[in-house]
Amino acid sequence: MKKLRIFLSFFLLNPPLRKHLAIVPNPVLKKFDEAFYCLGSHIKNKARPCIFWKTTHKGNFYKIVFLTSSRFSPLEVDLSLCTEKTKRCPKLQFYPKSFLIFYYHKPFSITLKDPAEQLANLIYCGPCENLDELDEI
Repeated sequence: MKKLRIFLSFFLLNPPLRKHLAIVPNPVLKKFDEAFYCLGSHIKNKARPCIFWKTTHKGNFYKIVFLTSSRFSPLEVDLSLCTEKTKRCPKLQFYPKSFLIFYYHKPFSITLKDPAEQLANLIYCGPCENLDELDEI
């Protein structure tokens, strides 16, 4: 499994709105969870899948959404559209359908201003196609 820090120019060269699947390991999940406490980092060795993409804002802004297997969320994500996940993350089992985590009745997302620093230790599982519904979050 490759970590994103290998791709130093990834964040600058990546086209806007191109979605990517990754796994957030527990130490990184804890950093995101410090402010929100809805991601489950309190569970030892918990890792969580996410999808992230470069926004259309000027600058190098990225948006990240976290996934769950819980069906309480009304927004479903078809992970079969992330075609390289089994090649790049073969030891990780993904549910065919995952759901976005909701926080106070809306999709939980974080906009990142410095993505190379904040996303450096994610496990990159590959690009996703046809997830345009996430652009509205």
